Amino acid sequence: MADDGNQQRKPDFRTAVEDVEALAMVLVMKLESVLGRRLKLRSPAVLAAIGVITTLVLALVVVMALLRTGDANAVSDNAALIGALVALGGVFTAQIVSIALDDRRTHEARALEAQRAGEAALQNYFEAVGELLIEKPLRRASPGDNLSTVVRAQTLSVLEGLDPDHKRILLQFLYESRLIQKDRPVVSLVLADLSNANLYNTILTMANLRGANLSRAVLDLAGLSRAVLSDAYLGNASLRGTHLMGADLSGAKMQGATGVTSQELEQQAYSLEGAIMPDGSKHP
Repeated sequence: MADDGNQQRKPDFRTAVEDVEALAMVLVMKLESVLGRRLKLRSPAVLAAIGVITTLVLALVVVMALLRTGDANAVSDNAALIGALVALGGVFTAQIVSIALDDRRTHEARALEAQRAGEAALQNYFEAVGELLIEKPLRRASPGDNLSTVVRAQTLSVLEGLDPDHKRILLQFLYESRLIQKDRPVVSLVLADLSNANLYNTILTMANLRGANLSRAVLDLAGLSRAVLSDAYLGNASLRGTHLMGADLSGAKMQGATGVTSQELEQQAYSLEGAIMPDGSKHP
């Protein structure tokens, strides 16, 4: 029977593929978006999941296109094509997972190398400063003296390359060696990079940390009673349960700090004159 123009023409294979492929692309992009928000996209497990699901979706594209453009035997007649597509998807998935694994191994190797370099630098620092403590009158030096200046330079240099835990170790060494005492500091820590330092439950009573960079440092339960923190930068630091009774926080910048309220700081601190409080306000 001749086509009277009212009967809908069956779509050709190319049109069907394009329609279903567009739908598949939307689904894949949505999947990547969800996984990217919840998991690390470079994770081999995530990439494997994306590769497998993408392969299945594309195979489904071909099957749906065949069903729309062919007869009941279209799928079975093209089973080899579908199988080849799945196999190709498996090869592609294996390749991206292999690349991700190589990337992870490289990252871990670099991290281990950096850790070892930090440990070596810290050990050299201990030996150098320890020798000055034993053989030179380091404890009798004052900030600005030649001896104090040399140790300060060494301290600032080493801190730049240390991870959060090793920064704590170095700071404890200075504290226990009585080099950063409140009233008579030997080594000035002004602008010292203690950012991200893990100082959880660390005792630094009456330590002189004036002007130090403690941004994003973990100071939960740390003992900083009567410590000097004037002009220190404590932006986004964690101060949950930190002991600050009698601490000098004049001029300290604490915007974004968590775990403590302005009222609690006022109850504990010796001075907050000119300090930027956690809520961003400036103390008189």
